[in-house]
Amino acid sequence: MRIQGIWQGILILVVGLAAAICCVPQTLAQGHTYYVDPGGSDLSGDGSAAHPWRTVQHAAAQVAPGDSALTNLGTYEGGITVETGGAAGSPITFRANGIGVVIDGSGGERDAFCITYADHIVVEGLTIRHANRAGMRIDNSDHVTVRGCTFADNTTWGLFTDFSDHLLIENNEAYGSVEQHGIYVSNSGDYPIIRGNRVHHNYACGIHMNADASMGGDGIISHGVVEANVVYANGAGGGAAINMDGVTDTIVRNNLLYGNHAGGIAIFRQDGTVGSRLGDVGD
Repeated sequence: MRIQGIWQGILILVVGLAAAICCVPQTLAQGHTYYVDPGGSDLSGDGSAAHPWRTVQHAAAQVAPGDSALTNLGTYEGGITVETGGAAGSPITFRANGIGVVIDGSGGERDAFCITYADHIVVEGLTIRHANRAGMRIDNSDHVTVRGCTFADNTTWGLFTDFSDHLLIENNEAYGSVEQHGIYVSNSGDYPIIRGNRVHHNYACGIHMNADASMGGDGIISHGVVEANVVYANGAGGGAAINMDGVTDTIVRNNLLYGNHAGGIAIFRQDGTVGSRLGDVGD
């Protein structure tokens, strides 16, 4: 009986240890940090600080969830496409390594920096200018953060998004869009946060949200937050400072709007499934 009791005790101990091991939180592996520099090489470089790559596009093709691509001071050709996504808790980050990192033009592409079907991406600190269409496009990509970027003098839009949920667009500057809007969230993207941006001197709207029922999806943008933005001197060609078509259950608060040519806040239904309505309004 004493031997049987000892074996029972050992069995309980083993089972307890196994259960404890299973309950230990699993942490995601730390990603790599890679570097891009105008003096680097996509052929001979390995992405290290000592041997950086030459182009952001090459970095975009190499990174995996949790990785960061730091871009050093300089001017780089646009036409970048990001098609590899990160993961929850392990985004892929593209970050300016200091002030003065410029993506200029869009090469043979329409947009200078395009994130397409790639979730969990962070872009920080880049200046993107002179695109053929959008400075940045976020296409069918969820949980994307764009922070501290400048979108300058792009042909159609500074930042354009479509069919993308849970966007965080904060502390950016968007100005000089020649044909349309500074920031344009479109095509049934839900839960956008547009916060702390300076949006000015765009030909049409400063911030435009259009659910675009004619483009597919449910034709509704819902559960957004538009707050603490400074929006001025937009709309010479028509369009409100903050323009919302088919937007519902969205908070608009604490924005500073002045000197806009065609209106402050406009809520309506034109190409949305529902008429716009706000959860809270304050300016």
